[in-house]
Amino acid sequence: LYALRASDGTERWRFTRESITGRTSAPAVTAERVIASLNRSVYAVTRVSGEFAWQFGTDASETVYGPVVGDGFAYVATDTGIIYALDTADGTVGWQQSRSGTIGASPAAAGETLYVPYDDAIVAVDRPTGELLFESPTTAASSPVIVDGYVYVNDGGPTALAESSSTTTTAPTTESTATPSATQSTPTQST
Repeated sequence: LYALRASDGTERWRFTRESITGRTSAPAVTAERVIASLNRSVYAVTRVSGEFAWQFGTDASETVYGPVVGDGFAYVATDTGIIYALDTADGTVGWQQSRSGTIGASPAAAGETLYVPYDDAIVAVDRPTGELLFESPTTAASSPVIVDGYVYVNDGGPTALAESSSTTTTAPTTESTATPSATQSTPTQST
């Protein structure tokens, strides 16, 4: 885990741990911490110095996805279907939620809702309580992206889920490179 100056790539600090191999996710940053899932654990270091702050370990066979941070918690999910809310200050578990199924990508958040990509559904969870809000059947193969009240997830084709509904609709294929909130594009048609 590195902190590099954006303007010239100068290394500010480097955090290393022995035997970190395998899958990692992008780190999340708070005012005080940099939090990253490295293989089967979640590590937090101080943002300024990279000094070790805490570690949260899961079962030795689990891969950890995330984190997503907000409201003093880091939200992570394991490939075995468990979601954790970890206090960013010390790594203690605020809540834990599980269901059958496999998770293969990082969760995403919008407002007080956490969207988790299971192999058979997008699951919406209340961030403050861990309560299951809804499940929308889909084969999620990527981390969700939330824009303008819709959850977008790659399931082999573009799919949009209404934020407060369990209805799935197929979105048209477009060639726009702008974000959905910035511009509207029309579907590509061949003549």
